[in-house]
Amino acid sequence: MLIDAAKRALTKAQPGTPEFRQAFKEAMVTTKDVVGTHAVYNFKPDSYYGVDERARVLVKLEQCKWKLVQ
Repeated sequence: MLIDAAKRALTKAQPGTPEFRQAFKEAMVTTKDVVGTHAVYNFKPDSYYGVDERARVLVKLEQCKWKLVQ
């Protein structure tokens, strides 16, 4: 996800410049539904973490096994 966004930003500006930082930010915001270990990431201008309600789950330990709480 970050590598792909950086590659797309490289087509617009050189690393270390304000233009690159802006292009990288735009590339991150346009990245959608990236499946990660702990969440599905969708970055938005007002959300720096990129996770939504799908990242929140409740589990309980039942007979030495984790069970998803519905």
